[in-house]
Amino acid sequence: RALASNPKLLILDEPTSSLSEKETEVLFKTLERLKNIGVSILYVSHRLHEVSRLADRVVVIRDGRLATMLKKPFNVKEMVTAMVGEIPKHGDIRDHSDKKSFKDVQLEVRDLVVDPGKPPLNLKIYKGEIIGLTGLIGAGKSEFAQVLFGIKKPVSGTILIHGREYVPASIPKALATGVFYVPEDRSNNAVIPLFNIRQNMTVPYLKVFSRLNIMNVGYEKKRSKEMVISMGIKCESEESEIDSLSGGNQQKVVVARWLLEPYQIVILDEPFQGVDIRSRHDMAVYLRDHRGDRAAIVIATDLDEAIEVADRVVVMNNGAIVGEQESTAIDRDKLLHLISQAHTNMVEVLV
Repeated sequence: RALASNPKLLILDEPTSSLSEKETEVLFKTLERLKNIGVSILYVSHRLHEVSRLADRVVVIRDGRLATMLKKPFNVKEMVTAMVGEIPKHGDIRDHSDKKSFKDVQLEVRDLVVDPGKPPLNLKIYKGEIIGLTGLIGAGKSEFAQVLFGIKKPVSGTILIHGREYVPASIPKALATGVFYVPEDRSNNAVIPLFNIRQNMTVPYLKVFSRLNIMNVGYEKKRSKEMVISMGIKCESEESEIDSLSGGNQQKVVVARWLLEPYQIVILDEPFQGVDIRSRHDMAVYLRDHRGDRAAIVIATDLDEAIEVADRVVVMNNGAIVGEQESTAIDRDKLLHLISQAHTNMVEVLV
């Protein structure tokens, strides 16, 4: 639609956040063609590898102010520092928690058929483990999560939590069992615009913060303030309106909502989509530091995001689990092959 009117200036705001790698490559070739015929392009993105590939100049805006302006060749570290200040390297995130050996099964799915005609899923997730679930858009990641949270009914199969059968008949049933879910579409399915930060965080736990149907607002404020500090949410206070926050800080509030109270399994569907490096780092570190013996599933189409936070990366392709790798033995090329290959009935597990 934007190209139909032959623009002189084209502005793109996070255009690849919902695109696969192949679709992104098509977009980049289109932008390069437009650049060559004289179209000016303003490309807004947190993905530095995209910026480095496409841009002639980089302007960094931080807290509403111009932080720096850079020309090719770009220094990625300088860009990151200008955006968010000094942060640890991505690989250091796992160093924030003790090394864990995963022995006890927290969640198990046996021959779980999510959609008609799709292969059965078999997966074990252990206490204290964070799984990075990756694959192309349409690979079946979100559908699997929706089954676990009671949004979608499976065709067949068994789900076990702590060895006991779990039938997610509804969302209230999932919540009562301790299965929490951060949805992919923050704006439509997570953020409540008329609520402030505190209310957005505590809305699923009204019984926790009330006695005899009277809200304990003091305790509610205390807990939400603790999460604001722990998650590094930039705001005046926990009473600030949610609409006053940036997209990254709104995402932190949504993630904080489901990490506020103890859970058995927490599923985060594209939690880092459209957020800056600092926000991504803060959320990943908090999740790893506070998981205890609970399990988490982080769904990420971006392979690097999955690798960054997970103890184990599991790949889905066309509704099937086609491979996995431990964080200590990541082979990115093999994972990319599994993500992009044409689906076969053979399930390949990489050790």
